[in-house]
Amino acid sequence: MDTKEFSLPFYEDVLEFLAGGPSVRQVVEYRPSAAAQQRFSAFLTRVAAVVRTLVRHRGQVDVSVIGRLAKIHG
Repeated sequence: MDTKEFSLPFYEDVLEFLAGGPSVRQVVEYRPSAAAQQRFSAFLTRVAAVVRTLVRHRGQVDVSVIGRLAKIHG
């Protein structure tokens, strides 16, 4: 089976961390897992490609499009 099927959205690591009630120091020092960072990087790459396409074809980007992408690809 493909491991992508079991990977959590990139923000799940952050939500789990915050749900644990971290101290201010822990928040400042927090770094998401390498896997979460990779998923976020892949997400940003997809969003950037869509934004470039929209700008090329429409000359502008509706910010709500980025929000919808986050829900779909998060």
